[in-house]
Amino acid sequence: MIEMRILRKLAIGLFVALVVLAIAEIVVRGLLPREAFSSSSPIYEIDDAVGFRVAPNLHFDGFTTNSFGARSGEPDAAAAERILVCGDSITLGAEVKDNETFCSLLQQNAGSKLQIVNAGCPGYGPIEESAAIERLAPIVRPTRIWICFFCGNDYLDAGQPDHTYLVIGGRLVARQRYYETSAAARFFKEIGARAWSFGLLRAARMLAGARGAAAEFRSDDGPCGMDSTAIRVLLESEDYNNIDPAKEPFVSRGWRRIPAEFTKIREQAARFGARLDVIVIPLPIVYDPALRARLAKLWKVAPDSIDAARPERMLNAALEKLNIPVFDAGPALAALAPAAQLHEPSDLHFSKAGHRAFARILADRLK
Repeated sequence: MIEMRILRKLAIGLFVALVVLAIAEIVVRGLLPREAFSSSSPIYEIDDAVGFRVAPNLHFDGFTTNSFGARSGEPDAAAAERILVCGDSITLGAEVKDNETFCSLLQQNAGSKLQIVNAGCPGYGPIEESAAIERLAPIVRPTRIWICFFCGNDYLDAGQPDHTYLVIGGRLVARQRYYETSAAARFFKEIGARAWSFGLLRAARMLAGARGAAAEFRSDDGPCGMDSTAIRVLLESEDYNNIDPAKEPFVSRGWRRIPAEFTKIREQAARFGARLDVIVIPLPIVYDPALRARLAKLWKVAPDSIDAARPERMLNAALEKLNIPVFDAGPALAALAPAAQLHEPSDLHFSKAGHRAFARILADRLK
């Protein structure tokens, strides 16, 4: 009997604690401001075709998505033209707010006759963008499709194994690394990922963030990650067909897959009655001579010996053979720099000034 009374008291105590926590969670969620968007925010959902995509109906501070996961308004049937813009985190505008992305700036200047749908997703390359077109074109009914190709990791993304990432708690986790851990470690990882959005934990993170200094960006791959072996191969290889797959398997495989993937995208655009354009976004060393000089110092070469535009030229030549219209934004961006800091100091994404400049450059494509 004594044991039963103890168990009953423990059960009541546990129940009361859970009720108090639930009430506290509701109250804290109501009092907290909208959560700020960051690179660790849970913005993904599972996609059957390619593994992941940006989730719909997200409402972070400065970062929202519509009913199908685009960082834009809902489809406007009254718009005479609709442009579906596909790309990676640069297109999405991962470092800026909704109204500061180049897609949003273009929309603001275009008026109601044109709708621009920002379907960018971090980690996407041509393969994933083809899947996005297949999913979104029936919804958007685009008259134009823009593929924004970043001449850095898009070559690598095209060469990655299919379904490289899992979505856990709205975040991407490398599949291979995930399954290399024990079942217990995976269990606690999933619990932790899902608990991240709890209001009480958000409040604790906000308090901790207010008391601590921001972490300084560091990279094992040199300035802005530009010292990776893959980047060096892209900059120094005269013929991408001769890249050694044993040394750089993703770059080699990606280059060989690009013609087939863009042929598929061209056929998709024709099937949906849309005009296709590929917008080439260069590496920042094309328009940032200071970054190029830092990289040259690291490599112990002269800055002028780095052929920064080689990845652009290689892609342009490949797409011209496929009769796909290409717009290389490199020369226009280089003409603006270094007067403006067009990319973030710590990484390769466009800064606010970069998005403004890119929007002005792309405005001519709308004419």
